[in-house]
Amino acid sequence: MQLTVLQLFERQVSASPDAIAIVSEGRQVTYAQLNFTAEQIAAGLRAAGIASGCLVGILLDRTPEMVAALLGIWKAGAAWVPFDPGAPVERIAFMLEDAAPAVLLTLKKFSGKVPGARVLYLDYLCARASPSAVVQSPVSAHDLAYVIYTSGSTGKPKGAKITHGGLANTIQGVAQDLKLTRDDVVLAGSTIAFDVACLEIYLPLTAGASLYLLQNDTAREGGPAPEQVRRSGATVMFGTPTMYRLLLERGWPGHAGMQVIVGGEVLPLALARTLARLCRAVWNQYGPTEATICATRAKVNVDVEKITIGQPLSNVTVHLLDQSLKPVPKGSIGELYIAGAGVGLGYLHRPELSQTQFLPDPFTGGTLYKTGDLAVQLANGDFDFFGRVDHQVKIRGYRIELGEIESALMRCEGVQAVVARVIELEPGDRRLIAFVVGDGSYRSRWKHFLGQYLPDYMVPSEFIPLPSFPTTASGKVDLRALDAMRLSSATIHSAPQAGLGEAIDAIEARLKTTWGKVLKLDPIDLHDDFFALGGHSLLAARMLTQVEQWFGSRLPHSVLVENPTIHRLAAYLRQTPSGKWPAVVTIQSGALRPPIFVSHGIGGSVLSFVELAVELGRQQTVYGLQLPAFIDPDQAGLRVLASNYVKQVRALQPHGPYHLVGHSSGGVIVFEMACQLTEQGETVGLLALLDCDPNTGKLVHKPFQDWNSLKASLRRAYAELTASEFSLAERLDRWMEYRKMKIKIWLAALSRRSGRARPGASAEGYLALALREYELRSYSGGAVLFLAEDEPGRDADPTSVWEGKILGECETCLIPGTHLTMLSCPHVIALAREISHRLANSVHTAPAGAMA
Repeated sequence: MQLTVLQLFERQVSASPDAIAIVSEGRQVTYAQLNFTAEQIAAGLRAAGIASGCLVGILLDRTPEMVAALLGIWKAGAAWVPFDPGAPVERIAFMLEDAAPAVLLTLKKFSGKVPGARVLYLDYLCARASPSAVVQSPVSAHDLAYVIYTSGSTGKPKGAKITHGGLANTIQGVAQDLKLTRDDVVLAGSTIAFDVACLEIYLPLTAGASLYLLQNDTAREGGPAPEQVRRSGATVMFGTPTMYRLLLERGWPGHAGMQVIVGGEVLPLALARTLARLCRAVWNQYGPTEATICATRAKVNVDVEKITIGQPLSNVTVHLLDQSLKPVPKGSIGELYIAGAGVGLGYLHRPELSQTQFLPDPFTGGTLYKTGDLAVQLANGDFDFFGRVDHQVKIRGYRIELGEIESALMRCEGVQAVVARVIELEPGDRRLIAFVVGDGSYRSRWKHFLGQYLPDYMVPSEFIPLPSFPTTASGKVDLRALDAMRLSSATIHSAPQAGLGEAIDAIEARLKTTWGKVLKLDPIDLHDDFFALGGHSLLAARMLTQVEQWFGSRLPHSVLVENPTIHRLAAYLRQTPSGKWPAVVTIQSGALRPPIFVSHGIGGSVLSFVELAVELGRQQTVYGLQLPAFIDPDQAGLRVLASNYVKQVRALQPHGPYHLVGHSSGGVIVFEMACQLTEQGETVGLLALLDCDPNTGKLVHKPFQDWNSLKASLRRAYAELTASEFSLAERLDRWMEYRKMKIKIWLAALSRRSGRARPGASAEGYLALALREYELRSYSGGAVLFLAEDEPGRDADPTSVWEGKILGECETCLIPGTHLTMLSCPHVIALAREISHRLANSVHTAPAGAMA
């Protein structure tokens, strides 16, 4: 039968009643005295009607009586819910209402923080209760021990329920590693609202050692001062990397007889080596609150080359699983799930959330806790932490692990600590920003260093030096405070400084001003990448519109794909004749796979495919087919346009198989290209039609001649433009694009009637007219029709029309998202996966002699 922590403590009381259990503010409390006070509190609770299974809140100063209260609640058969006296009143009020404890154990001085709660005052309880009056209610391993609130993704705290058995397993597992004796002293500085306090308090009390209890303000000051550590005589200390770094900065020399335990944050390699050199032993532990504090641990040596989270404690199992809860191969990244003795009972009063995080264990029949963390298992069995699933962010469609950026930046000169964040300055304007504790004079070198190890899109657009990071009450970095620093700053200088002294001409100067306004950055280097600075397709459109106004010529969005810096864009503007741009643009250069050619529809651009290109993998070459600036009214037919594209494509790739992808009306273009290529004796490997209605020209652009159809089209566009996926700024931008498109089509129609081009009558207008006049013909090959699953206002399934014209296999595949969002994250991930699968099949089945 497994013993509980309470039973392990009572054994020590029997074995060494006169041994020192707690030292605090000059007071020494023996095991017998601590147990006596705990029984007094238990008696008072039972007299107040507290029965087995009740929840008892605890809001107390960090004194020996607080520790006795924790034990006394258990002796009464109840479980405790901790509240930090230093927490905001609003947070305490929310937790009290959510937990609804039967009673709150507190002090009179805190009564103003808990209006309306049923309270018992600790001093009154200890004075009136008699230990002999208590009938102790034994607690078992399966009973609830405590509920600790953790931050929720919704912004509301959630209470994790932990059992006595889970707590005892963690305490005994860590004790075995530390090999604690009665001569040890454990320093306790964490608030009891932070679960590591359980290790600090119960490890010594179950091993016969001493607990040195620091006061309330220690955690809020970022951890103990060097003098406090020295005075305590501690041989064991817990803390976050931030706490240890601050301790070292304050002059702590280390302790050759001390074991330090690090948790709560990723342990930097340099800090780990320093601690290992100064102390007897360093332990890096990992574990969420929901799995009882600590699930894995690793001992760190002074010559360590890689920091891992080690291996599981006894009776704990760790699984790395994919999205289908299947184990990933060894050496592959998977999401970390925890099973075994430490897994809690879910969240208090949150059954729906509990069901999403605490899952049936398909391996043992128990419970799996879904951590949301990523890890990989190394050859030696250790687990290497790889960041959060939700720490994986998207910038310009690129998937980025913030932990990877932080790890690389930690190798830079002058850097002591790093936090990488993605901050949205306004809807759609997301920036990758690095907050750095270190010597800011090295800032100009950091970007150059990172550029040697990371792709451009992973290099932060801003580096913000700080003397130290703000911390939460639990000693972790306060991420919200960091975000607020940037959001409240009127101007934060971007990282790169090299080149700011270069001589620049009028075009470069104008571009610097324009970029600064659009990106909200100053200064900007001539060689900064627009997208690496946080730019995206909407910001690109705004910037190019401003450039067009003073440059006097329309620019394609693709100009930024190939010229993403001020220096290169200025050179493009000097050398490129007005109204001239290439029909084929390189969106992404790969080396190992056959290229694909993508075509956008009316109102789109090659930028629409940037995220798709990224998701297809860096080895995949992607070319974008873009409309010219103007089309001769007499040469405006869709077959003529497709023929021009085919010539450009064959110049790049003389022979097939050709892989063609078209979105919206761009699908009709690549369909006609496929017909022409097969007529020329070439092979088409993949023909992918992305949410392409073959009647697009007949139904969508007829409205510009028919009022009733126009109203129907506007209703459809409005439903799409006001979809919840879009921010207000995006809706306005897209609505303006729609209005511009309508005008272009009218102008093109007038141009066709007059036989001469009119100003503003762009290729988009001619394409719309060409689509209306184009008649689908039969195609001998096969195609895949990708339909947007959530597209609002779809009049009819276009599959039947396509099946009548595609003589080969016509496959239909549903993709999450709408007509527009299927090309954006997260929906584009599914689209890229399906396209990659079919590309692979196409390559494997390519005819002899075909390019593969």
